[in-house]
Amino acid sequence: MKRITILSSLSVVGLLCAIILVFGDEDCDICYTAEAMAGKIFVCGLVVIIGAIYYTKKYRATEDIIFNIENQPLLETNEATADVPFAGEGVVWAPATINSYFSQTPCVYYHAILEKLVKSGKSSHWKIVKNVADYTSFYIQDSRGKIKVDAMNMDDDFSGCKIDFLECSGKHPRNSEIDCEVIFKKEVFKEAVPGLIFSSTVKYRKSEYVLKPGENIFAYGYVIKRDNELVLVEHNNHPLIISQKSRDLYIKEFYKGKNIIYFVYLLIAIGFVLSLYAANYFIRMDGIIFAVILIVGLSVIMASLLTAMYNRIIQLKHRALNALSNIDGEIKRRSDLIPGLVEVVKKYTAYESETQKLIVDLRVKMVKVDTININEKSVFKNIIALMEQYPDLKASKNFKDIFINIVDTEERIAFSRTFYNRAVRKYNVLIQQFPFVLITNLFNFNNMEFIELGRM
Repeated sequence: MKRITILSSLSVVGLLCAIILVFGDEDCDICYTAEAMAGKIFVCGLVVIIGAIYYTKKYRATEDIIFNIENQPLLETNEATADVPFAGEGVVWAPATINSYFSQTPCVYYHAILEKLVKSGKSSHWKIVKNVADYTSFYIQDSRGKIKVDAMNMDDDFSGCKIDFLECSGKHPRNSEIDCEVIFKKEVFKEAVPGLIFSSTVKYRKSEYVLKPGENIFAYGYVIKRDNELVLVEHNNHPLIISQKSRDLYIKEFYKGKNIIYFVYLLIAIGFVLSLYAANYFIRMDGIIFAVILIVGLSVIMASLLTAMYNRIIQLKHRALNALSNIDGEIKRRSDLIPGLVEVVKKYTAYESETQKLIVDLRVKMVKVDTININEKSVFKNIIALMEQYPDLKASKNFKDIFINIVDTEERIAFSRTFYNRAVRKYNVLIQQFPFVLITNLFNFNNMEFIELGRM
């Protein structure tokens, strides 16, 4: 996925405008006249407007994907479920490996690019003469198990070249990416070419990217069931991500460009003014008409900015509310586990009064919605105490399975609570900043409350 930042956007738009302004042959008599420069400035203004809108649209599309990844709790592989997204961290494992094209490195994925320096008149350029990518079946493995990864339709591996697999499943979504180790990048070498009289040398450069077994990775994608096995694949709303960065670092990369959704309106205003002044050179508008068009145009841009700011506040508020609903869902899931836990415990405790009291205490603490504000460790202490009192209970497979599910659920609740507080913090800070505070006062937006972990 494209990492959109203000600097990268300005660089591309600025480069295009520079090319437009200096474009012209040295023998061209009209390329740099006042009329030609006015026309070039008009085009530059349009390029600034179109470029600003394009990059902002790209950032918003990427941000929606990143929010889905950020909102997904990190799971163990045994928690993966078909037909839902999955995010987890583990190591690359494969039953067998392949060798990379150039270095013959054992790996599960490689991409090799060979370029040749081709001369054309007085200039020269690098031409791709070989572009080879391949992979083998591999898994993400953690302490709980492993889940298979299907990398067939991978879109990007940061090589800058198109990934050309021998096989392709046809139409597929974009944005999937795999983060590989760079074996070498644009490494130049020469190769002798024999001739009739004299031999010559040809200059090449090669690049190779590999993913090796044992690498620690973060993975995100959509889980399907194929041949009675869970497989992580890409989906329309969930790209397949294989990254050597942690989930937090991966997400942080994308949020560097968050201010572009406001900065775009400054660029649009600049582009509008440039194009208007350039157009006025040709059509010679009356001063009053020119001023009216200028004021109305800038007013529309300002109104659009205020609308974008309002929508941003609403977006952050709904993200926080969505995180809160996730907490309620996990608490409901936890309460659904209680009857099974109670039944298993009853079999080993012979209805002792002390244990019955503990069961009632567990049921009350773990079903109440406001348990998001208590210290869950108190619940675990009671369960662990019960396990120590009845060794046979601790050895029960059913009890182990239920206990692991409860632990996983508690971790999801903790994640959802942290994510909710992070979303609330972003919202609360935003509505107090200028100029957002003007919209806050106008529409009576109030701070949202944090969920705090209560005392034991």
